[in-house]
Amino acid sequence: MLSVVIYSFFKMVIYFMIHYIDTFLISLYRVFPVPIAGYLFGTFCLAVFCIILGQITQVVLWRWNRPWLNADNREMVRMHNLSLKALTAKNKPAYTASNKVANDAFGKFFFSRIAMSMASLWPVPFALAWMDTRFVDVEFLVFGLGSVGYLATFIPVLILAAILFSRIKTHIPFFATVARQMQTDAEAIGRPMRIGELKSKRAPGKTVPAVDHEK
Repeated sequence: MLSVVIYSFFKMVIYFMIHYIDTFLISLYRVFPVPIAGYLFGTFCLAVFCIILGQITQVVLWRWNRPWLNADNREMVRMHNLSLKALTAKNKPAYTASNKVANDAFGKFFFSRIAMSMASLWPVPFALAWMDTRFVDVEFLVFGLGSVGYLATFIPVLILAAILFSRIKTHIPFFATVARQMQTDAEAIGRPMRIGELKSKRAPGKTVPAVDHEK
């Protein structure tokens, strides 16, 4: 009996959420009396909502994984710098060992960032599913393409919204704070050296000690 009550309660909550979200979203398409203008405005607003929700998700994931990301990035920079020092000192075993560790750390760091970027796209399928309930029968005539559906209009608008949002992102306090935190982390870790920098600083006859992987 209790499970039935809980199920009915959540079912009712979900129904009202969907109802009010649908009412709110479709109202954006009715702002302008001209149908095409209203459609473009509503689709742009929907795309902006997707971008903002996705970016917030990406920030949450970054903060959750921040210690591990910084650790991988720090290891990548440290081992990369050691490999360059070994290369300029012509210490092939040390170069091979440190370069392998640097590549492994780079792979972990790179694919972690890719995964977080992909996770920021999760609102898009839900937006398309909602548009399918409202505009599945709507078609647009596009020169050179003929008749296209809502998907062909949503994707370009989403890309445009993403570009515009990237221009103003650092002026929004929440995202500006995150950008400063990322910059602080990057400055604390340092950047990978260039081989030209080592050549100009290298002392004649100086060698590089063996790499200690226990650090």
